[in-house]
Amino acid sequence: MDAEVDGRRYRVRLWLPETTGGVATARTGTPARRERRSDAAPAPDGTIVAPMQGTIAQVLAAVGDGVAPGQTVCVLEAMKMENSITSPVAGIVTELRVSTGDAVGPGDVIMVVR
Repeated sequence: MDAEVDGRRYRVRLWLPETTGGVATARTGTPARRERRSDAAPAPDGTIVAPMQGTIAQVLAAVGDGVAPGQTVCVLEAMKMENSITSPVAGIVTELRVSTGDAVGPGDVIMVVR
């Protein structure tokens, strides 16, 4: 693939992980700790997933709390930056699968809102 930066052209190669049915597979030999989705974007069904690898810095919603669309439900620290994770839908938090200090990867389920 060719890329242009500041008027200069560069030839670059991209590494893409091996996939199985559209889901990236890890070769660690250890089972995943949490359920993973095939995408890292918030799902319209209310499942909130981590968009990137990081550490949960703060959980702002608990099971039974009501949330609105766009409301920040937790803060994810990645590369010394704090990222607000928001609810895609209005509803009640029915499952909370992380706590402060937990490490998460892209696609790890953080919580479920119904």
